Amino acid sequence: MTIHPKAKTGEVLALVPARGGSKSMPRKNLRVIAGKRMVVHSIDHALAARTINRVILTTDDQEIAEVGRAAGAEVPFIRPAEIAQDLSTDYEFVRHALEWLRANEGYDPDLVVQLRPTTPLRDLRHIDRAVEALGEQRRAGGDGHEGRTHRVRRAGEDLGGEGEVERRVEHDLLCRDRHGVSGG
Repeated sequence: MTIHPKAKTGEVLALVPARGGSKSMPRKNLRVIAGKRMVVHSIDHALAARTINRVILTTDDQEIAEVGRAAGAEVPFIRPAEIAQDLSTDYEFVRHALEWLRANEGYDPDLVVQLRPTTPLRDLRHIDRAVEALGEQRRAGGDGHEGRTHRVRRAGEDLGGEGEVERRVEHDLLCRDRHGVSGG
């Protein structure tokens, strides 16, 4: 387990989800864009973010796991096939990762950030700004949405639904506070 002592916003975990079985674009997470495999872009962003303490790749694919480890991500488990299907939800793999980490390591982060490989060219500053905004909100006692989850999505996207707070950023992030996990 590699924990980076960088964050001032509590314990922040980055999850990089990368299935091996995409049907629309086979092996897309291993495709090269701008000189790197797509999954490596997200791992590099997470490792470079000053607000993220730990980077975990969640995958069902051994080759993607090897590429992720070589890039510096932890791969402490292989995602079960039943939650790595076309219709599997983000909630399922986030919950699996958090339950596995809690049961096997006693690790329970304050915040979880999801960095998708399918957004390889993101602005690193947006990751830190989003994490800092959520950290400030938590330190200030929340915003009236106590006990609810917070989703951060693409700029301008309407999240709708009770209890969801929109933050405007230019890439996908899924954030989880100690109160729960939001689906993506």
